[in-house]
Amino acid sequence: TGLIAYHPEHFLSEKEYIHAMTHCKMVVTTIGMPGRFDLVGTRYYEVLSLGSSLLIAERAQGINDHAHLPKPHFSDKQQTPSNAHSDHLAYSGVLEDLIKENETVAMFGSVEEFIDKALFYKNNFENAQRLIDTGHKRVQQHSWDNRAELIVTALQDLHKSNGRQNVEQVSNLE
Repeated sequence: TGLIAYHPEHFLSEKEYIHAMTHCKMVVTTIGMPGRFDLVGTRYYEVLSLGSSLLIAERAQGINDHAHLPKPHFSDKQQTPSNAHSDHLAYSGVLEDLIKENETVAMFGSVEEFIDKALFYKNNFENAQRLIDTGHKRVQQHSWDNRAELIVTALQDLHKSNGRQNVEQVSNLE
């Protein structure tokens, strides 16, 4: 297949981990506790923020049920992952704008689909680069600073609305 897998025999130090991640063309990750919680770990953010590797992630079951869609095969340049599905499948909640299949990440639901996508992107890296670039751009909105600002704004809005309710309650007593 021409694919080379790097799977270290030991726990990587932070420096080794960053080196490995920045020198991979593709990073494969699975979800935690599939079918029960479908946990999305920090690796999603890590890979996208590096902007150097394609993230190929296991598709969460139940969130993006795509059983009604035809199984994609990516053996030729004419059928790209972006036109194999008619819609973009996304994780719900806060990740909705970040984790979008065929837009910011490649996803798989079986070993066969993983192999199809890995070979497709290996042989058509310009398509992988489009996902890498889009994912890298979008993850910039998900910094600690941006999240803190979002929380502060939400708390300020809540405080303002509670203040108005208190004033209205006093006015109603008069």
